[in-house]
Amino acid sequence: MSGLAGIVFRDDRHGAANLIDNMVQSMQYRGPDGIDIWTNAHAMLGQCTLQSSSFSGSAIATGQSNDRFVVVGDVRIDNRDELLKICGHPGSGHPASKSDLALVKLLFESSGDAFIDSIEGDFAFVLYDVAERTIRCYRDHFGTRPFYYFLNRDLFVCASDIKGIIASGLVEDTIDTDKLEDYLVGNLANQERTFYKNIRRLPPASVMLVDPENVKLHKYWSVDQVETIDAPEDQMIAGFRSRFLTAVKNRIGSAGDTAFMLSGGLDSSSVVSSAAHIAAGNTKRFKTYSVEFPYLPDKIRSRTDETEYVDAVVGSSGLVSSRLAGDTQTPLSSLQRMLEIHDEPFLVPNAYLDAIALSAVHHDGCKVLLTGLEGDLTISHGDWYLKELGFKGEWQSFVRESRALAARTESEPELFFERYAVPTLQELARSGEWGAFRRGASSMGQEYGDSTAGLIWRLGMRPTLASIFRRFSQRETLEDERALRFVSRKYPGRKDIIARINESSHEMDHSRTQFDHHVGQLQSGYPASLLEFAEKNAANWQIDVRHPFFDRRLVEYSVGLPGSAKLSDGWARYILRASMEQILPDKVRWRAQKAALGPNFAYLMGKESEDRIRALAETAIQYFPYIIDKSSVSNLINRQKYATLWRILVLGGWVLQKRS
Repeated sequence: MSGLAGIVFRDDRHGAANLIDNMVQSMQYRGPDGIDIWTNAHAMLGQCTLQSSSFSGSAIATGQSNDRFVVVGDVRIDNRDELLKICGHPGSGHPASKSDLALVKLLFESSGDAFIDSIEGDFAFVLYDVAERTIRCYRDHFGTRPFYYFLNRDLFVCASDIKGIIASGLVEDTIDTDKLEDYLVGNLANQERTFYKNIRRLPPASVMLVDPENVKLHKYWSVDQVETIDAPEDQMIAGFRSRFLTAVKNRIGSAGDTAFMLSGGLDSSSVVSSAAHIAAGNTKRFKTYSVEFPYLPDKIRSRTDETEYVDAVVGSSGLVSSRLAGDTQTPLSSLQRMLEIHDEPFLVPNAYLDAIALSAVHHDGCKVLLTGLEGDLTISHGDWYLKELGFKGEWQSFVRESRALAARTESEPELFFERYAVPTLQELARSGEWGAFRRGASSMGQEYGDSTAGLIWRLGMRPTLASIFRRFSQRETLEDERALRFVSRKYPGRKDIIARINESSHEMDHSRTQFDHHVGQLQSGYPASLLEFAEKNAANWQIDVRHPFFDRRLVEYSVGLPGSAKLSDGWARYILRASMEQILPDKVRWRAQKAALGPNFAYLMGKESEDRIRALAETAIQYFPYIIDKSSVSNLINRQKYATLWRILVLGGWVLQKRS
């Protein structure tokens, strides 16, 4: 959670030193263990340091005044020994042996631009070449560490936070209308836009080179290049287990106590139990934090509470456990602080729970926090494997697996027929594969009591005729119009919004294999937006947050696994469950259901003042009257659909903050 700031004049201007001072001071919470500044005639760089490990030191502090290369950033390296070997084993007195940033600098001096392919870990950093007046910008594989920048013909400004760029006084904070549109419909596909027209994100797994004349941006890694794995099941389980344990081990703090978020779900429980397994009983430095809901009405708490699973993990590992009440505050209680942290509206509805947990971790003096964030995205639930079976014509396997999944999740089998068989058959018809479509319709009709002729009409002929009509009428529509609920029908840009949604969803929604769908999920804007949100939250409490499930080697291995390793006999995320044998208590390992935070959110929002809710919504409408559909917002307030309304309330809070 350290931070960077930089200003590079691409023309021959010279800037006042206070510009970089203003930037780092706006982000001083990122530098509790030191702030360093480097300047010359054409560039200014700032380093904010949190000493979360013995290798977190500033490279500016250890550099020399005549160094050609200067590096600042937020870097945590997992494979130091391997990288030091590449550099020729510099002695213990060399700065690279004591600082990850200094090691990055030495790597570049040793290997040039190719060095980035060798680094494992989380990072966002810049490397400035004094002689060439060139700045290179790097962001890790998944966007775990944030990186923002402004660029025009004469100037380049970058920082770990948007507020850092604005604090320079060199960049206007004009609102980006395209981002506002995407926000209102929940479209995260564009990974570069922010709410500020002049400020952009560096995408994950990217390198950007900026010199006085040119700008080059390219990806250095892509998850779709992963090789598929074909191996016996026991070898796949062993391979996953080894990589997962390594990912957890690499992220455990090297100094001081390490905190763990523990919800009782499969992902966070696997991280905590693996850490205890690695420590082999020496867990005095480990502390777990669990948000519980003791004051909710019994009917709601029964759907939200996971205490029995937390107890199982803590009881088997002997870890110190802190239980935090998550129902003493409302979702709006920390809204303004969260907006101050993020500098722009966000979609996450349960941010107030993050605030509760992070405050406790900070109070206890822990600088490192491990989470189970989005393990189901890294591994995948495997549900797209059902569609893969359908596209392959293996409909009996589809029936067997979907019925097993329905039994595990206490759902009706027809739910999975509608969710996976129906769109598969529709896609076969849409692409003109009528033979495969007819065989699938026949199999599904027999299984679920529909006539083959009825399915052919409902899923084949009727959608095809409707598609032809839309094409000739030149109408662009959405399958689910609810995405546009907040966009006025009179808004001129409505058609462009629909086009962007369709473009961003097409590849993933129409993928035919579990592999392709999994890749699509990881390449969407969702993972980076969530990781960025988590990092900025933690940084505000001076905590270095780490996510074992976003280890590159683990992700590549998980993506490459066959669908049958992700969904097997009705068990979603099968490979994780199987690999945690004798590590994770069976009570958690084989739980099929997960708790829902929605009922808690709805109940606590119901305790909020309706006047406050209406005031926030009205503020958003008044500020953006040309795009927001007022009647839709009013309808949701009257029906108390606060989860759906959340993005409007956050938008209203952001407007109030901008006005102040």
